[in-house]
Order: sequence, then structure tokens, then C-alpha cells
Amino acid sequence: MSQFLRNLIRKATTPILMGVIVSSSSLLAACSDSDDDPVADYVENLGELLTGNDGVATHFRLDDGTVYEVVNNLSNLAPDSLYRVVGLYVLDNARRVRFASLSQITSPRPVFMSSERVKEDLLDLVSAWKKPRYFNFVLRLKTGGNSHYLGFVDHGIEQRTSGQRVWHLSLYHDQNDDPLYYSREVYVSCPLYHKADSLLPGRDSVYFSLQTFEGKILLKEAY
Repeated sequence: MSQFLRNLIRKATTPILMGVIVSSSSLLAACSDSDDDPVADYVENLGELLTGNDGVATHFRLDDGTVYEVVNNLSNLAPDSLYRVVGLYVLDNARRVRFASLSQITSPRPVFMSSERVKEDLLDLVSAWKKPRYFNFVLRLKTGGNSHYLGFVDHGIEQRTSGQRVWHLSLYHDQNDDPLYYSREVYVSCPLYHKADSLLPGRDSVYFSLQTFEGKILLKEAY
């Protein structure tokens, strides 16, 4: 595995609040020198890259729960870890994943913080979709090429008289004084799975709010 690829993938299971989005970096960076299969049916998906106790990537798990074995030799990663990634890949005859490109995406756990610390600088929401383990977003940032800080704020779980519980979340976005020169789209994923002991699928809900150039957007989804 090249040093470039080792630097590309960093540990995703981190307790810090924010991910750093560097506007000059490519979302999908090549991790394969092979062009031996130009007619292959490549697929792009979000998923979880899982490593074994030796720090080698072993499996790629999609948001629908499908798990594939990884063909690429992705080594020198954190042992027994999970990385949130977007990958461009092809499946071989044995239904194993061979990545053509791979990049980690911002996916820190939501954290509690005082309202004085919360930043909600404006951006555009391109798309959003919820899966059992993540709330996924494509965001369009206005940037001059500098870093932005993105994360998720946990506003707590509301207990309603009906018995339903509602988990309130919002997007943290610090523009970091970056000029609004041009646009860049990025993936971010908000982890939801760590609340499985507190929320019940089919009964409870997740409310996610974010501030955009068109105003505040509130997304309501079943947990």
C-alpha cells in the first residue's frame, strides 16, 4: 500500500466534535494504479471500511447492511476500527470489492454544546437521506479554498406524552472566514447507531435542522 493511500484514510471513530473540510482536496482520490478493466461496471457508495486486528481492511459494509470482502491491500490502518468512507468500486466474480478510489468523509458523533459555542454559517443542502446507522448529506459549501469545520450538535431527546421520543440534532458549520468565491460539494454522515439503546425504530424520530442560504431546514425522519 502506498504512503499516499495511508495518508488518505484516517481513523473515523473519533471523539472530537468536528471534521475539517479542506476545499482544495479531492473528494474521491485515486487509490488504484490499475486500468486493466476499463469496461467494468463501477459503483459509487457510502459505507463503512472495517479493519482487523492487524490494521488491514477486511470488509466494506454498505448502509443497507450488505457486507463485501475487500480485495485491495489497504494496510497500516488502525486495528479493529471503522472508517466512514465513500468508495468507487467494482465487484469481482466472487462478489468481492476492488476499489478504484476511496476517501474518508466527515462523520463525528453528535455532541452536546452550549448555544454560545454553536456555529451555523450558511451553506446549501443538495440532498439528504437517512439510513438505519447514519443520516447522510451532500452539502454545497461556498469557499475560497480554505478549511471549514463541520460537525453535529446533540440537543437531547424529547419525551412526548404519547410515548414517542424525538432526538433533536443540528449541523455545526464554521466557515472559518473563508471567502464565498465558488462552490464545492461534500459528503457528511451523522452517526445514529450509538442511540440504539435509547430510541426504538418505528416509534421514535430524529429531527435534524440546518441553516442554509434559503433559510432554516428541518428534516424529520423515523429512527
